[in-house]
Amino acid sequence: MPGPIGGYRNAPVSDPAAPAAPAALPALPAGGAALVVDFGALTAAVTAAGSAAGHAQDAAVRLQNAAAGAELWGDDPGLGQPFGDAFAGSRQDLLDTVRELPKLLEGLADDLAAARRGFADAEDSATTLAQGFTPGGGTPGGGVRA
Repeated sequence: MPGPIGGYRNAPVSDPAAPAAPAALPALPAGGAALVVDFGALTAAVTAAGSAAGHAQDAAVRLQNAAAGAELWGDDPGLGQPFGDAFAGSRQDLLDTVRELPKLLEGLADDLAAARRGFADAEDSATTLAQGFTPGGGTPGGGVRA
């Protein structure tokens, strides 16, 4: 079983192998007027954001359950109660924020998916348009549009 990176002083292990290098990007036109979309990476980002939203939802439920009915800082009326009263607002802010995080992550996943669809549609349109012209600048069939 591998240990932590760098190992322990008495049980050294080697660092994990570096991941494979990413695929080389195609040559881009001069001036940087290009947009390159890695659809695989974008799809993975959509999946990761959706998964993170699910994990955040689970964490929010666990936190809400842990906080439900619990005294903030014990039941010592001389020390605990005034301290708890001072931090009740912060606790509620935390609970509210954690409850909103899954919605934010779901929105991110939806936005990334919409961007992916938009890029795919643009690529399809550009491909269709490009296939409509011949290399000499004319239209299929040999004529040139007037």
